[in-house]
Amino acid sequence: MFTRASILRIVALVVFAQIASIGCAQTAEATADATPAEVVAKAVDAANAFLKSVDQSQYEQVMYSFLDNDQRDNWSNLPVANVPRGGLRWGDLKENQQQAAMQLLKATLSENGVQQVIDNMNGDEFLKQNSRRRTSFGSDEYFISILGEPSTTSPWMYQFGGHHLAINITIVGDQMTMSPTLTGGQPIDFEWEGKQVRQVADEEDAAYAFIESLTDDQKKKAVIAERYGDIRFGPGATKIEPAAEGMKATELDEKQLQLLKVLIGKRIGVLNATHAKIELEKIEADLAETWISWKGSTKNGGDASFRIQSPSILMEYSPQRLGGVPMNHIHAMYRDPSNDYGAGLIEARRKEKQKK
Repeated sequence: MFTRASILRIVALVVFAQIASIGCAQTAEATADATPAEVVAKAVDAANAFLKSVDQSQYEQVMYSFLDNDQRDNWSNLPVANVPRGGLRWGDLKENQQQAAMQLLKATLSENGVQQVIDNMNGDEFLKQNSRRRTSFGSDEYFISILGEPSTTSPWMYQFGGHHLAINITIVGDQMTMSPTLTGGQPIDFEWEGKQVRQVADEEDAAYAFIESLTDDQKKKAVIAERYGDIRFGPGATKIEPAAEGMKATELDEKQLQLLKVLIGKRIGVLNATHAKIELEKIEADLAETWISWKGSTKNGGDASFRIQSPSILMEYSPQRLGGVPMNHIHAMYRDPSNDYGAGLIEARRKEKQKK
């Protein structure tokens, strides 16, 4: 008699064999003029090429059911020593496997998004080299997993992350979302291979450009606390329904509204240009229901946190005390309350099928 474990193993063997027969397709970064379907096709090719590069044992480690909620929610800002991740460890992958995994990132993220991932990993390696907790940190301690068989029709997702990083890309048909995604890092400023690195620099500068553009009366509404606060809707958060607070976007003039759009675009711009454009259009449609709240200093270089929220975006940015210099340790959270883990896309797809 077959046990559940033996049946799952047989299924894994069959699917692994199918993937092994797929050629190692060339992938390229998504460009702004690519259609959603073209971007997804490249992502599927990249995912299958990565799966082709691993052996059977690794395949069984990296693959999960799309319905595996435990794995789906298994991401954190904490080091893997504190919160063990599922999937394949970056440090255990061969060079060609790492390159194949990076192609999947390049197929779904923007060039800037990929660079943020690289900077985050290098920052954690810097932390390892300059910390007593050497086994907790480092670029080897990042994990990749795939939930569901890569497909241009059926829902699937991949996860890539470690300390201060959680990329969650869900694909449904030709649509894609990165909700939820955690970025940031520690340290934010560091030297790597002779070059000075400043993580999330563009976003931080855009945030201060926005807050400094407000009048004193507007700041009285937008700034809700003198001291910065922590993110509230990061790992483990299930109810993504924050109370409206701060200042409404409808109170901004045209120049201020443009600065707000630039700020939002810095975070959404982690995603490839084609799907980021779709997300930004949805966010812009909800501007009348968008709220901005700020805590802390309104001068660039000061310690401050902020949140932007609407039916289609929840964007948080928060400095952390650990490490001594709050703005050198950042947690940045992005969620789409209407589409976390692609829930909105999946529901829309279900309704479409019912009509047919």
